[in-house]
Amino acid sequence: MCEVIKPRMNEIIIFNNFRALEEVIAEIQETENIRNEREFFQSYKIKIMKLD
Repeated sequence: MCEVIKPRMNEIIIFNNFRALEEVIAEIQETENIRNEREFFQSYKIKIMKLD
């Protein structure tokens, strides 16, 4: 199971699933009118956390 949350402005945490990260990037680009991945990564800080 993957959980995606946005706890603070401009921060996304993805738990243990890179495919979900891809989907979230695409969705945010569309909804916030971000033109490309470079612009996305300038606006958001990504944390990948593996759950044991």
